[in-house]
Amino acid sequence: MNAPAALARARLVREWVRKLPKTLVTNAWQMEFAAMLAPLGMVTLPPEILTALESGAALTDSQRVIVSKAPEAAYKLIVNIPRLEAVAEAVLLQDKGFDGTGFPTRGPKGTEIPLHARLLKILRDLSKVTNKFNPSPAAFDELDAMRDLYDPDLLHIVREYLVLPETLQDVLGETSETPAADPAVAENSGRFVVKDVPFSLLLPGCVLVSDLELDCGHLILASGTRVTDALLERLRTLRRSRRIKEPIRIKEAVG
Repeated sequence: MNAPAALARARLVREWVRKLPKTLVTNAWQMEFAAMLAPLGMVTLPPEILTALESGAALTDSQRVIVSKAPEAAYKLIVNIPRLEAVAEAVLLQDKGFDGTGFPTRGPKGTEIPLHARLLKILRDLSKVTNKFNPSPAAFDELDAMRDLYDPDLLHIVREYLVLPETLQDVLGETSETPAADPAVAENSGRFVVKDVPFSLLLPGCVLVSDLELDCGHLILASGTRVTDALLERLRTLRRSRRIKEPIRIKEAVG
């Protein structure tokens, strides 16, 4: 709830990890943990920086330095947890470029960077240019423009597995993991239905099609978030003291 957009991106990265071949992602559970824990350092950032990041506002030089060290804060929170040492290392190096640039400045470069960290760098940067479960070739073109930052072989593999062939893109369009671009299409797709509901009819398993906000406009959850039992219980607790903007646009599986 402190950084809902970051959480939404982390969940998307986790879903991408699950699409990659097991021969590439060894110990997949570690990679999934790294995907979800990568933004953990965000909770250490001052509220004004979080607000600026969520709104896309320009940061000052001093603020950029603070943000760049967020992975280190996450690393310190994770590294002493048994069996999560490799996860902590991937989180620490998530912004480290293949060319040696990025944080930490004296860190490894090239293939010296652990595979999970190289992969996390690609997927997290991809999540900044698209929120699609099936990214378009254009999204990868944006990464290609910064190709020195990524392991070229790894980037090629990720693109091969995440981008649908054009024939499948035409058939599937948006998947149930991403908000529908056109509710009318979704309603007739036979896969899910998009509708507006009051908070009282919000159920586990549905996916937010629009951002969930307080009446004052404060963002609570980003669109694309899947509502779980635990999350719904937290929202109900929040609603006892704050007003949530209604109706809420969601999509539910049908058939």
